[in-house]
Amino acid sequence: MRTLLPLLLITSTLQAQPKPNDTLVLLTAIHDITSKQPIVYVDSVNTKGDFPEHLKKRILEGTITSQRKTKPEPSITLSKKEQNFILSELAKPVVWPKELFANGKLMNAKTMWAHLDEERAKRFTLMNQATLNKDTLEAKRLSREYSYVFVFTKPIYIRNNTVCLVTMAALCGNPCGFTETSFYKREKDSWVKWIGVAQGDF
Repeated sequence: MRTLLPLLLITSTLQAQPKPNDTLVLLTAIHDITSKQPIVYVDSVNTKGDFPEHLKKRILEGTITSQRKTKPEPSITLSKKEQNFILSELAKPVVWPKELFANGKLMNAKTMWAHLDEERAKRFTLMNQATLNKDTLEAKRLSREYSYVFVFTKPIYIRNNTVCLVTMAALCGNPCGFTETSFYKREKDSWVKWIGVAQGDF
């Protein structure tokens, strides 16, 4: 199983200010994952330049065809300059501010597992109550409603801020969740998921 999680959870002490587009593109990235509020995310990420070889290989392929099941399959051809820029940016640590999301909740990586355990226990209690009440619809809904903690690397913008690469993890337990790296493209005033680069479950 290929996962970025062990690398994404190394904490850092360097402060970085988000770009105006960061919030928009990250909200797009999590839109199909959860609608629960607040958005809970880890405050810092530091890969120490040690990203998995399969991700480096994908970036260095030059032409990257999407792993998402879409027809026709979109692709992007990166120049050597773009490849080197992306890899150098991926290696940089980041500390997210609490203002990243208007409805966000900042969390330290050291406390997120306890938070996820607490949220899972609450969900199981509600599921048991729904089952005892023979409320099958509510029990089914709760069985699919996970609480997530998100881990984001810094979005990387290329081509005059019209294309962006996002690497993230969505954690719902230990172990439970997935990692994903995708290109997004700008369409007028919004961002659209475009090309799946790498992904993995755990």
